Amino acid sequence: MARNHSQAVILEEPAQLLTTLMTQSGYPLPLRLKYLEFYQALLLAQNGGSKTWTSRMTHTGSPFEASRNVQDTRTTVRFGIEPIGPKAGTTVDMLNQNCPSSLVAKVIPWFCSTLDTKWWDSFTSEIFITEANDVEKIQEITGKRTMQTCYLAFDLTPEIFNPILKAYLFPYRQALLTKTSPSTIVFSTIRKLELRESPEPGRALFPALRKIEDFVAPRDGGFESIQNMLAGKIVEVQGFTIIFMAFDCTNSPKARVKIYGRTYDPSFAHVKEFYTIGGRITPSENEMSALTRFYQAVFGLPEDWDGSTEDVARKDARTAGLIFSFEMVRGEELPSIKFYVPLWHYANNDGDVCQRLKRFFDSENWEHMKDYSNGFAELCGNSELETEVGRHTYVSFAYNEEKAGIAPIEVLF
Repeated sequence: MARNHSQAVILEEPAQLLTTLMTQSGYPLPLRLKYLEFYQALLLAQNGGSKTWTSRMTHTGSPFEASRNVQDTRTTVRFGIEPIGPKAGTTVDMLNQNCPSSLVAKVIPWFCSTLDTKWWDSFTSEIFITEANDVEKIQEITGKRTMQTCYLAFDLTPEIFNPILKAYLFPYRQALLTKTSPSTIVFSTIRKLELRESPEPGRALFPALRKIEDFVAPRDGGFESIQNMLAGKIVEVQGFTIIFMAFDCTNSPKARVKIYGRTYDPSFAHVKEFYTIGGRITPSENEMSALTRFYQAVFGLPEDWDGSTEDVARKDARTAGLIFSFEMVRGEELPSIKFYVPLWHYANNDGDVCQRLKRFFDSENWEHMKDYSNGFAELCGNSELETEVGRHTYVSFAYNEEKAGIAPIEVLF
């Protein structure tokens, strides 16, 4: 696929990628066909995309990504899109806000039986830019008009047709308008939801929010950090920068709100600090052992690595930082933590990535992933994996006491 995807993503190649992923993951044919019909409906609703909008969803410029969530014997396929309407970047829809709103209101409800848009309405009312004067101000900030607005992602349940929507919103424009840290925008947005939905006065809807906020505050890179990041001055970016928030659009009582941020320090000590949110979470010995094995494998550290020597150097590229997500569920005191490694910055080629992932799969005795390299080669059209890097994007780690999860492996063309 061509690397310039300013138009809407071409149907055939992403559809083939989804088909292969679902086939490899054991989805039955009727279910695969239903999910492909759903993907095509989303694509057609974008009416060909826009020549005046460039996607920033991926490092290749594609507005599409696919992934697989591997946990023990279960694999779930996921895909995400950056919705781009035909008027995106024009005076009709300068900030590309109309298309995602239209998909959520008019298309997705036909397919997602558990869809609930209350959080979508609440969060977009705070994050989207609606005042004409503010839109004009954003236009005056060179290079910032086509920053990411919104991504939509879908977990494709492998047992029955039930795509589950997750929305991703970006606080950059609001931060630029108010000249404040993106973290201030995100935490304020979530607290406003709490005020509306709190089960009783004085009782927090998300008890974990305060713990996250207390951890982030002394590490926050602030408004200066986002200015340096957007200007490409990555070497000057310090601390931890909130980059987006996400949430489940479902009526489940376990629906999640997530906060994502990036740090450019890849050291294992730094990873442990964030993974435990500064000691506020106490992982089990098994969990820390799995985290160590994962870090050792994906960064290609030697078998005799002692678990403490820092051998991974900082890379000063915008997308080279580690991303941490803090996941909250209503009523739960502690967040769940996941961290993402941008593999294309730390591996020699995709063949190297396959070997690193296989090393971790083998350490967990995941028999169903023993042929991962061949399966990935099939996804890539059986091309030589040693000639290119970047078809893997991120790999992430999450854990519970029963299963160590590596989720998702993002595979992008």
